[in-house]
Amino acid sequence: GMAGGGGDAMVDGSARQRACGLIEGLWKDDTVIKVGFDFANDLRKLTRSHPTMTCFHSLTSFIDVQECARSYSWVSDGLSLSLSNVALSVLGKQIDKSQQMSDWELRPLRLEQVLYAALDAHILVRIIQDKRASFNLPSQL
Repeated sequence: GMAGGGGDAMVDGSARQRACGLIEGLWKDDTVIKVGFDFANDLRKLTRSHPTMTCFHSLTSFIDVQECARSYSWVSDGLSLSLSNVALSVLGKQIDKSQQMSDWELRPLRLEQVLYAALDAHILVRIIQDKRASFNLPSQL
């Protein structure tokens, strides 16, 4: 039979192909506005970790909140362009970054990590919603 690595490799390849198709479909969809923070750094990590997945090269309709904060001076002089400082400057909210340096390779993720990741994503959307007039974005964002 197909015991061992052979079967696993086929399933892994198929799952990778499906994931790449989903990512590419979402990333190429101009009607979906994607939001990130210092995303060039994340993209380098993704392409380094998954060099055969070309779907990471097709991003459209993307807003990098860190680049916006730099361009539009959303953070007071002297403060770094961290997500914490942008959230504090734009929303007046302090965010807990204690999980940032936790072990994200370990599975399953701990509940605190999942909540941290969800909050990070939510904060980005809230910042863009607050600043959407600067970008002439649709009000339903």
